[in-house]
Amino acid sequence: MKILRNILITTIMSFTAFTYSDIAEVYQWKAFPGKNAEMMQSMAKAAAIHTKQGAHVSIDAHNVGSTQLVNYLLRWDDGASYAATKDAQTNSEEWVEFWAESSANPSGEMMASFQGVNIDPTVMASDFEGSYVYSVGIWKVQPGKALDLIQRFQTAEKILEEAGARVEIYQGCLLYTSPSPRDKRQSRMPSSA
Repeated sequence: MKILRNILITTIMSFTAFTYSDIAEVYQWKAFPGKNAEMMQSMAKAAAIHTKQGAHVSIDAHNVGSTQLVNYLLRWDDGASYAATKDAQTNSEEWVEFWAESSANPSGEMMASFQGVNIDPTVMASDFEGSYVYSVGIWKVQPGKALDLIQRFQTAEKILEEAGARVEIYQGCLLYTSPSPRDKRQSRMPSSA
């Protein structure tokens, strides 16, 4: 039985006094027509490299049957683990080879990316191992309302968890959204994935 996991990522630009643990990056991709298999193969190669470098990785279809987006999700237990992976990427021959191969034949477009830190310091990246269903909600916080919004999320979290869902609340930011149709520049698979 799959466990429903809801992740609420809040877009909060102000600093708060919370202690963080689990760090997550979500990259949403859409394959170019006829390139879904190639994009998934490319993601699997990237996941193998990220895993070697210390990240927990999952690749999950998002809204199958409608948007056909695929989420490439990276997690780390803490800031030190996150930094170690990022440092390893800067000197990685595997990444150089991967980018050369992927750039020669792009298979998809990145539609959006998000980064967040869990406000529950007891949550670890390894808590999310395995296959699961999840959704992500992004909220733009009105100035001065961050604490109120987090308290409301915590109330909703209790209600949803009583109904059998797993809910995590992240403080983070939207890193990228797909260019508008007027913008001829495109981000191609695999950007940071």
